[in-house]
Amino acid sequence: MTIIHPFSHPAANGCNVDLRELKGLEIAARSKIVFADGTWLVPSQSSPGTKSRVTQNWPLYDQAQMAEKHRFQELLFDLTRGLADSPRAKTGRPATPMADMVFAAAFKVFSTFSARRFGCDLKDAHEKGYLSMLMNPRSISAYLESEELTVVLQALIVRSSLPLKTVETVFAPDSTGFSTSRFVRWNDEKYGT
Repeated sequence: MTIIHPFSHPAANGCNVDLRELKGLEIAARSKIVFADGTWLVPSQSSPGTKSRVTQNWPLYDQAQMAEKHRFQELLFDLTRGLADSPRAKTGRPATPMADMVFAAAFKVFSTFSARRFGCDLKDAHEKGYLSMLMNPRSISAYLESEELTVVLQALIVRSSLPLKTVETVFAPDSTGFSTSRFVRWNDEKYGT
C-alpha cells in the first residue's frame, strides 16, 4: 500500500487547502473504502469496522451555505432583541445597547474576520436594522472581554437551545482536535494508536 502524506498533495501547496480533502486522502491511503448498494463504507477512526456514508443532497447543501450568513443574522437578531441594557451612567457618552453589543460580538466571531475587515459587515447589519447604531469594529474586542457580556452570552446559549429541548435529550461536547505546525492524526492522540 502506498501512503500519501497529506501535505504532499498538490492542494496543500496552494492557499486554499481543504482539510477535509486532505483527511479523506489520508483515510483512502491507509484504509480500504468500499462502495456497496449505493453507499460508501468508510473505516471508522474511533472503533473497528466501518460506518456507512450517506450521500449529500448537494443542491440543498449549496442553498443552505449560500443563505447561511443572512439566516444567522436573522436568528441572532431575534435572539438578542429585548435584552436589558446596563444601568446608564449619568455622565459620559451614552452606552451601547446590550442587544447591539451581543449581536456585534456574536456576528464578529461567526464571521472569523479581523475587526478591521468586519467593519463592512457591521455597516450592512446596521443598514438592515439589526444594529441600532453604527459602531467602531475595534470596540467589539472590548465587548468580548466584558464579564457582563459573558453572563448574557451564557444565558443566550441556554435560551437558544430551548426549541430543541423536546427533540434532543443527549448532548456531547465537540471533540475537535487542534494541532500546530506538525501533522498529527487526532485519532492517534486520542486513542494512542
